[in-house]
Amino acid sequence: MATKQDGFYCSTSGTYFSDKESLAEHYKSDFHRYNLKRKVAGLPPVTKEWFEARKAQLTTATTSPHQKMWFDPLTKKKFQTQNTYQAHVNSKKYQELVKQSGQPAPAPIIMVKQLQEDGHAANGAAPKAAAPAGFTVKAPHPKAAAAAAAAGDDAGSDQEPS
Repeated sequence: MATKQDGFYCSTSGTYFSDKESLAEHYKSDFHRYNLKRKVAGLPPVTKEWFEARKAQLTTATTSPHQKMWFDPLTKKKFQTQNTYQAHVNSKKYQELVKQSGQPAPAPIIMVKQLQEDGHAANGAAPKAAAPAGFTVKAPHPKAAAAAAAAGDDAGSDQEPS
């Protein structure tokens, strides 16, 4: 067992503080709140280093500078994620449509939009992104992009008009 230290102790995060002001400041921190939630859930506290590393990891994972949209040329439908596009392509109805067309299933068009800090699409060039296996990444033609945006507005899209 650890040796007892002098000072103020937070049993929630398992840390010692030299003065009351530091402890009071700690109680207001995200680190303390996180460990408090863990304590309520019956989990052991995490260290300050682990918490900061995890917080940095989540911050970089959630701030994406671009947004991808999958567009199926056969049905003219747009999809926000690759999984929803794959589910659409694997459906019986889509397979029958491909069979009726007499052509192989077309590759999707992946449109990449540059996002601003507020999460809205920016007016400008989209960054090049690596495509998943079996996909091609193409920059949308300005007229096609405007038509797709107009079609999205008609379908109740939350995109702002350009």
